[in-house]
Amino acid sequence: MSRRCFWLFMVVGGLLVLNGFSAVARFQVNGLFGDQWSFYQPMFEGAGWWELFTWQHGPHRQGLAFVLTAMVQEWSEWDVRAESAWIFGQLVLATGLALMLKWRLVGRIRFDDIWILVACLSLISYETIILVPNASHSVFPLLGLMGAANIWPKTMTLTRGLGLGLLAFIMMFTGFGLFGAGMITLLLGLTVGLSWGDPDRSRRWGAILGVVLSGLGWAIFMQGYVFLPASEGYHFPHLPVSDYLRFVTLMLAGRMGFDGTSLGAYIFGGMAIVASLTGVVIAVRRLRRSAPDRVAMVGLLLVGASLAFAGFTAVGRVHLGVDGGMVSRYMPLLFPLWMGLDLLASRLKTTRVRVGVTVFASLMAVGPWLYVVGRPSGDWVGTVGLRDGDLTNVRSFQAGKLAWIDAVAQQGDWRIAEQIAPKGVFPFTEFLNLDAKLAALQNEQLSFFAESDQPMAWLSWMPDRSVQWLRPASGSATRTAAPVARVLVRARQSRFLNVRISQAGAAVQPVRFSWSDRVGTIPASALDSGISISVERGDQVLELIATTAGEDRSMRVALPTLSEAPEFVEWNWSGSDWGQLRRLEITRGFHGWEEEGAFGWTGDDLAAEVAATRPSYVNVRVDSRFDPVDRGLISIQCGDSTWEIDLATAQQGISLVVPPDGISRAVHICNSAGATSPEAAGLWSDSRSLALRLTRLSIDADARYGVLKTVNANDSAKSP
Repeated sequence: MSRRCFWLFMVVGGLLVLNGFSAVARFQVNGLFGDQWSFYQPMFEGAGWWELFTWQHGPHRQGLAFVLTAMVQEWSEWDVRAESAWIFGQLVLATGLALMLKWRLVGRIRFDDIWILVACLSLISYETIILVPNASHSVFPLLGLMGAANIWPKTMTLTRGLGLGLLAFIMMFTGFGLFGAGMITLLLGLTVGLSWGDPDRSRRWGAILGVVLSGLGWAIFMQGYVFLPASEGYHFPHLPVSDYLRFVTLMLAGRMGFDGTSLGAYIFGGMAIVASLTGVVIAVRRLRRSAPDRVAMVGLLLVGASLAFAGFTAVGRVHLGVDGGMVSRYMPLLFPLWMGLDLLASRLKTTRVRVGVTVFASLMAVGPWLYVVGRPSGDWVGTVGLRDGDLTNVRSFQAGKLAWIDAVAQQGDWRIAEQIAPKGVFPFTEFLNLDAKLAALQNEQLSFFAESDQPMAWLSWMPDRSVQWLRPASGSATRTAAPVARVLVRARQSRFLNVRISQAGAAVQPVRFSWSDRVGTIPASALDSGISISVERGDQVLELIATTAGEDRSMRVALPTLSEAPEFVEWNWSGSDWGQLRRLEITRGFHGWEEEGAFGWTGDDLAAEVAATRPSYVNVRVDSRFDPVDRGLISIQCGDSTWEIDLATAQQGISLVVPPDGISRAVHICNSAGATSPEAAGLWSDSRSLALRLTRLSIDADARYGVLKTVNANDSAKSP
């Protein structure tokens, strides 16, 4: 490897490792999810290492990875974030072993081998790392398979046969590593046959020892084993039979970043199947000509393990749909197929074929990267390698998990949590005995019950989004809450939180407004216009509770935002209740904001009341006047001061000083030509009396326009 190649691999690899750990920090919440509640059963029961090792969940056992998981969880107090980081660490180690394998068997690593890094460290495998972390399923088996490929000897000895036999024993018990273990057993048996006439008996006896050990492992594995498809509706055979081939085709296409049954997916998946079968034929032919061919053995091991896994998955899952194999958790064990093809192609004399395999593998590797193109660059960290559907999926499950855990923490009853965030942690909670499991976690202070000096320490380490819904648990950016809205706010620095609702209840009543330990009431009319409060750095929950009388207690709540400056009227905590730092209340003469607040019409006299306890300004900007009354001056009054300005000045905007004494002052904006309705003017059917079209009327900490000079009482001023 040249120096430039070395640094390329270091930089790309470092960025991908950072991307993977950032995904864990950004999306993983410290709380069990999905099948974890089920396959953690022996850990809840305090089982020993052998029961953990042989524990069966679905069609596979949990094996050594589960024993190590129990150790990691004991060390971390069942912190799922630590488990996810540990699983991604295994993926990093498997990547290193893949590069080492290429160097050991081929003797070099070139620039075009960068695909190995990109493919192996891709977040296309996010489901088994973040969504339902389970090292046993596929990541640890991938690590074992890369380890077996690295130690596969050119010449078999007793020691090497013993090592491969023991590794096969470990792999067959650990998730879908059983297919790699099966290939090791098969190839050891093939080695016995190929070396039967070899004068070096150690080669034969080493392979025999490996076969005996792995065969003994299979015998132990079958003790008490029951095939469990773990999928409702399973039946065999499935008709039409061609669906099995379509399933495998789309499964391989999913590894390349395809997300659906498109023509392109079938083409690329079909090409991958043809290449795989061709690789198997090449490997077998080389073994028939040259028994000790190590590259052929390793290539057959890797390609065969992936194909066996894909075929078995098709048998067990095809009834769910031919695209059922495109899910993320299957992707790690498809990588060996491409690695095996690359190694087999490296021994071919035809340069065109070697280049073709490298190009094909590179397309597979970068396929999932293409989805970041349509995302904001600030959203790339921790999402490179996630398809758009994957990103939506992980965020959706994260939101449900957040809402469920928050509800359990607040209500102390998982049944209420299920009502608030249905299936927030598992689709079939009735089979989990959650009462006992949650009690065990709480008694031992584990998982999201772990004691911590920081509130809500179960949240992800790095916020995905600064403001997220906790309740309601589903819907758009503007949601109907009945009668409670809870919002998680994760401010990285001091900011203003901007909150706005539209009261939907039958009666307009105050809203119970809770921020941190500050609980008070704010009029619904104020929240309808929007309020802003100052928030400090940290994680806090905003809670809004409708106090509307009667059955209809719903509110339409917009997802709050964080900003450097307040977007609405600023409110603060006065010690016993919430109050306005600045108040502007329109009392008459305004028809309301239209087109999502873009403008609003006044009558001939818009009247309002303003007050402030901090230096403040009323900011007014007129867009235009209604044509029939478009003449004369515009009168502005604030307290005892009055100004008369022309339309051009009003269109530029004006600012009025509001003294910070808390005293209420009247504000009037009058059109000297009066007002009239479009209906009376014979223009269109609108009976409203119109005069001025405003684009801004607010009270703020800053003057947004030119400030009108204060004049003496009962005096007037012309345009400044």
